[in-house]
Amino acid sequence: MLSDGDEMAGKRRRLGVIAVVDDDSSFREALVASLISLGFLVVEFEAPHTALAALGQLMPACLLLDLDLPVMSGLDLYNVLLGQGFTAPTIFITGNASLGIRAKVLKSGAVACLNKPVVIDELDRLILSVAR
Repeated sequence: MLSDGDEMAGKRRRLGVIAVVDDDSSFREALVASLISLGFLVVEFEAPHTALAALGQLMPACLLLDLDLPVMSGLDLYNVLLGQGFTAPTIFITGNASLGIRAKVLKSGAVACLNKPVVIDELDRLILSVAR
C-alpha cells in the first residue's frame, strides 16, 4: 500500500514536466531541488534564449518564470512564447513586483505572480491546481 506522500509524488510525476526559468542560480537550484523532492519532474533554464529554444517543443505542464531576466524580461519571453502557440499555465516569480507589474502579468494570461522567496507548499498547491 502506498503512503499519501508516495501517492502525491506519483500524481506530481504524472502531470509531466515543470519548467523553471530563472537566472539566479542559487534560487533556481533550491527551487528545482524542492520541486524534485516533492516528486515533480523538472527541467531548468538559466537564460531566456535557451528556454525559448526548448519550451515550444517541450510544452511543460506548468512554467515557473522569473520576471526579471537579463537581456529579455520574463514577460517579454512569455509574450514570444504565446505568439508561438505556447499554452502551458505560467506562474511568474519575482523579487520585486509592483502592483502595476502584477496586474500587467496577470492580464497577459499568467495564472499567478509570486514573490521570492516562494513558500514551497503554496507553490505546490498552485501547480497542482493549474498544471495540465
